[in-house]
This record gives sequence, C-alpha cells and structure tokens, in this order.
Amino acid sequence: MKKALGYLSLIVLTVGVLLFLGKHSLNFFMFTFQGQDELFAWVGLLLTSVGAIAWLVVFKWLAGSNIQKLAALSMMVVALIGEFVTASFDIYMNGLQAGSFEFAPDEIKIMSYVVALLGLLAGIALVAYTAGDSIIEAFKDDDGDGTRNIFDPDYKPEHAGTEKISRENGQAKDFTSRQRQK
Repeated sequence: MKKALGYLSLIVLTVGVLLFLGKHSLNFFMFTFQGQDELFAWVGLLLTSVGAIAWLVVFKWLAGSNIQKLAALSMMVVALIGEFVTASFDIYMNGLQAGSFEFAPDEIKIMSYVVALLGLLAGIALVAYTAGDSIIEAFKDDDGDGTRNIFDPDYKPEHAGTEKISRENGQAKDFTSRQRQK
C-alpha cells in the first residue's frame, strides 16, 4: 500500500510539473510562432519538457555505447535548462502584462525565475530518481583502468559488478574471487 502511494505521488508530481512548466513553455513558443507557424510552437516542446523526457528514455533504455549515453545525458540537461528558460520567460512576460501588479518589473522578474527554478529543480530530482543510478554507473570506473565508464571504449556494461579487473605489472587480476574469500 505504501509503495503504491509512493508511485501515485511520483506520477502526480511528474504530471503536475510537466503540465505547469509545459504550459508556460508552450505559451512562450505560441507567442514566438503565431498564425501558420503555430505547429512549430508544439514542436518547440521537444526542446524543453517533452525533450527532457524523451532523452531520459533514450538514456535509460536505448543508448548502447558510452558516447550515446553521454549525448543523451547532455541533451537531457540541455532540455531541462531550455524548460527553465522558456517557462521563466513566459512567467515573466505574463507578470508584466497583468497590469494590476504593484510590483516593480525587477521583482516580478526575480519571482518568475524563482518559480521556474523550482520547476528546474523538480525536473532534476525526477531525473535523479529515475536515472540516478544509471548516471552514477556511467561515471564509475568499473574496470579500474582510470577511465570513467562513459568515456571508456573497452568498458562492457554487461560485465559490470561481476568481474573487476586491475592491471598490475601487465597482469590481470580478478578481484571477484578475492572478495569472496574474505
């Protein structure tokens, strides 16, 4: 029951943050692309919230090589930054247009960035929760050659955690059997 409540909370948070920030990003793109170009406003979401989710899926379940994982991770971060920028700008523009505010434009600007920053941090938290272990695994050095897994051309993820090899004096040593003896 508690686990189901946890999953429900995660789904509600994810959908809520995506709708809130996605709406502001879409508003920004609708302002930018009007008339016959309105389709591009929707496509613009691929650069922001929808793009972050798509790159997360690519990172978790499609990227095979280390360079593919690095590219997917990089683009996920770029999409989240894009979400932050477009949503915060739309929040700022709407704040200025609301006319009934008695705040100075700088105060509205600060508040819009703070609200958008909350969305960015929520996005980062969702990424960390969903792909954090995979991201950490990508930056480990499982084969002990001094190169992080994500940059290591001879790293084989299917062997990670079963055989850890160290090259000392030109000889390979299997640490798995030594760890079992302890």
